[in-house]
Amino acid sequence: MTIVFDLVATQPLGNNVHGGGEYGKAVFLSMLANMPNSSITAFYYKNRPIDQSLLDRARDHGVELLEISQQSDIQKIISPRKNCTFYSAMPYSYHNLDFSGMKVVFTIHGLRPIEIASDWYEYKYARGLSDWVKWVAKSAFQNQYVKWRTIQFGRLLNRPARQLHIVVPSEHTKYSLLTTFPDLDADKIVVLYSPETSVGTEARAEPSTLSKYGLSEREFILLVSGNRWVKNSYRALVALDQLMTKTDLCKQVLVVGGAPASIPKKWQPKFSFLPYLSQRELVALYESAFCLLYPTLNEGFGYPPLEAMRHGTPVVCSAITSTTEILGDAPMYFSPYSTSEIQNRILSLLRDDQLWQNKSSQSSARYKLVSTQQRKMLIKLCEIIAT
Repeated sequence: MTIVFDLVATQPLGNNVHGGGEYGKAVFLSMLANMPNSSITAFYYKNRPIDQSLLDRARDHGVELLEISQQSDIQKIISPRKNCTFYSAMPYSYHNLDFSGMKVVFTIHGLRPIEIASDWYEYKYARGLSDWVKWVAKSAFQNQYVKWRTIQFGRLLNRPARQLHIVVPSEHTKYSLLTTFPDLDADKIVVLYSPETSVGTEARAEPSTLSKYGLSEREFILLVSGNRWVKNSYRALVALDQLMTKTDLCKQVLVVGGAPASIPKKWQPKFSFLPYLSQRELVALYESAFCLLYPTLNEGFGYPPLEAMRHGTPVVCSAITSTTEILGDAPMYFSPYSTSEIQNRILSLLRDDQLWQNKSSQSSARYKLVSTQQRKMLIKLCEIIAT
């Protein structure tokens, strides 16, 4: 079987690593390791960063690597390769490509632009005029925006192709697709958990991380993706700031992945903000945090909570979209829109040592259960692509 593999999906968006990219890497490496009889052609943008070790592994396995400059180059790659399989872990911009004669396998991680177009606090993350304009436009014309994004998704899911297989990471995403596009064939939508990322499987903790950032083990509350509005860090920090004024909250608060663009000056001495970190530093933080506070507004799967749970770190998490399905009863849940609920869960974890121990044990147990399924489902995904 000849496979055309989209490595664009593994390339960072700007300077930021993203979950879809880590997903694409895991699938590609698993294909190399477990499907040795497959002939793979892979493409990527030559003017964007890419993991060099990924390219080295590809060359070691005889993968044909093609550089592209623009999206129209993808059509030039696939047009002569009829009767092949095309796979992408991030296909969202491919609604204009013609896959006639090909078997196509797409991973759709979620329908976030349709499920939640915006949030009141999104303007707090605006870093320039264009971000402000986008927020105002989405807020004023939300119905039209959702309709436009729905049309785009619909075009992607109706691309001319010999076969189309849609892989999703959760039952939530499957039924979100079927709710939005009721004419889709449910049998063509396969639920396979997102594979473990390199953070979860390969990277070891950087031992100097805690001392480098002035942290003590289990003495800080961790938030991640602080500069992304959909991860909802601003509302969580409002909750923590209020809690600090009412109680003797004694843990540091560490926000990784930048900060909302607009934050009160009084937060600077209360909270520590770091940029995106290396995988080894992230592992050190996940395994040493008092808890991971994950107030996300939308999730197709949810990598960060699992990466924290791997180390027995309790998770305090939004009860939305896929989180309860994937994480089970291990986290302490709250409404992501309720600052009082966030305060309630954090305070209970701070005041009740037995509760912390119980949630730590539940985190470890749930991670083991999910990771076993992830390994099995990754092989299943490779089989779908390769057969």
